[in-house]
Amino acid sequence: MHFGTTGTLLLDDGEYLLLLKHRGPLAAGLGYLFRRCRVSEAAPEGLECVGGYDLQLFEGWSASITVPYDAATDSDCLCLGCFNNPLTAICTLWGQRHNALTLQPRHEGGC
Repeated sequence: MHFGTTGTLLLDDGEYLLLLKHRGPLAAGLGYLFRRCRVSEAAPEGLECVGGYDLQLFEGWSASITVPYDAATDSDCLCLGCFNNPLTAICTLWGQRHNALTLQPRHEGGC
């Protein structure tokens, strides 16, 4: 899957990165939380998407992470909440990054 990793890098800790996908200023954008992983057929860019944030109509800013599939809710996504501004959604998402489900082998660095 190609995520089109162009955008503005907001946060990067060497393992996880948060990209703002432009639709205008921060207040009109959406962001994706990626985890670096080995390049593979499933992750040709060496990234797997494990969460994101977006502006929801009438609800404010939502943030969510990928979690194991739950048949009861028919979802593999955990909503972390709805917020009044993008910065709170970004901070919440970044703070929960290590709780996201990761499926791809870890990136070991090097060539």
